[in-house]
Amino acid sequence: MDPGENIKVNVRSIEDRNEGFELNRNDNILKLRQLSGERFRGTCTILSFVEIETNSILLLFRGKALKDDQTISNCNISNGDTVLLVKRQHVEQRLISILSVIRSSCKPTTPDSSC
Repeated sequence: MDPGENIKVNVRSIEDRNEGFELNRNDNILKLRQLSGERFRGTCTILSFVEIETNSILLLFRGKALKDDQTISNCNISNGDTVLLVKRQHVEQRLISILSVIRSSCKPTTPDSSC
């Protein structure tokens, strides 16, 4: 596969909305985040703010967070692959919620021990 060729990358929101983007395999993830922010702005419940900051979008592929300086090619994203879009705050809030449940269910075995 030619690293300079154009491919179609699908982006899916957690609300199951899909959008397709034509990108060059040498384009970086920042470009995909910016395009996704423009396309999804105001159409998803989690992204329905008047303005959405590009840095509040997190793109995931095969269970890994994508970094802005990586290229589509470096991330092994191929033609027709789907990337998941989530709002960072949503992810952070979910992690905080999970951690609070874990902490509340933690019972020290001795008075001196902690979780």
